[in-house]
Amino acid sequence: MKQSIVENRLKLIELDEYEEKLLPKVSKEVAAAINETGFITVEPTFGEDSIFRADSKIGIVRVGDIQIKVMPKFPVNNLFYLLGLHDGINFESDSVNIEESRDITDLIFESFLRNVLASTARGLLTGYRRVEETSKVLHGRVLIGEQLKKRQGHMYPVEVAFDEFTDNIPENIELNMAISKAMKFGNLTPTQHRDFRHLSRRFSEIDTSKSNLHWTKSRHNSHYWNSLVLADLINSGKGFYEELGGVAVSGFTVDMYRVFEKFLLRELKMRLESHGGVVESKYLHLDEENRQRAQVDIMWRRDGQIKFIADAKYKDPATNWESALYQVNTYATAFSLDSIHLIYALPVDEAPLRLKGNGPLVYRHGVDLSLDISAIRMEIDQLSATFLEKIH
Repeated sequence: MKQSIVENRLKLIELDEYEEKLLPKVSKEVAAAINETGFITVEPTFGEDSIFRADSKIGIVRVGDIQIKVMPKFPVNNLFYLLGLHDGINFESDSVNIEESRDITDLIFESFLRNVLASTARGLLTGYRRVEETSKVLHGRVLIGEQLKKRQGHMYPVEVAFDEFTDNIPENIELNMAISKAMKFGNLTPTQHRDFRHLSRRFSEIDTSKSNLHWTKSRHNSHYWNSLVLADLINSGKGFYEELGGVAVSGFTVDMYRVFEKFLLRELKMRLESHGGVVESKYLHLDEENRQRAQVDIMWRRDGQIKFIADAKYKDPATNWESALYQVNTYATAFSLDSIHLIYALPVDEAPLRLKGNGPLVYRHGVDLSLDISAIRMEIDQLSATFLEKIH
């Protein structure tokens, strides 16, 4: 094993999303390890400094003797609103202060821990799960197609399918995966480690190998909702516990672009589907031969027609305006739309742009995430009203 950099004194680098700082230069090995994480980038200058540049990822990563912390570009409290959790998360004042904390990963793991402990205090959720297996006993439904394919006319053993009442359901699998990830990658206190170990024993019989299962929101699992949303955030995050180029790397990061995209979809779905149709994120084919497809962030389909397509953009419009135009023009052309929409995570106040050659009208909208939560709700309400107005 290569020799890791010896840890003497931890150096702290704090950035906000998309912030740049000119800081003393680090060694080539450490710079390479930082860049390989994909968390932030480090670029050397001709002098004694380097440029440390954050993007849309938040979290904490420790590289050698350097700890890098990136916080959201908006108040921490708003992150839980974006996740749909603002009304359901409670923090004890002597442990975690959501308004003042500068450790976003601690907030995420601590809130997840508390919610799972509460939601499973009376036991794990149970339900029915479809099971397909080869059996020596006839029960459930015989899978005729599988029987003919695997047994070639023989009647024994039998390929069957049945509904099993179990706690090995998607909800518990999702939570167990997040618990394991928190214990491996979280910068946990001894108390949190103890509580997570205690919690993991409740899930000791849950089979995480069936991680391709998906849960659906229902009254049956309503007491799990907050826990499941936080579990999804943790499971979609990136953890580090390795050596990169001989440098020890550990930590956990979350990409806020995905959080913003899910937030917009959830809020617009809630407001627009009451007027009919379906608001969804979906892969659509762009060509007539169905060979090239792209994922559309937000699409409203009603009466068999696409009413609008919108693309979520977390970055500043000035940094990716040209590529965004190519993208939405492709969507508008493929689906014969007269207009197309870009939604940014910051204020945007510009007139729509008509592309040449009878191209679509491109609208740019903004949702200012630095505002208080009631003001953000009003902006989403106004955005929904704008979409309704343009399709009538």
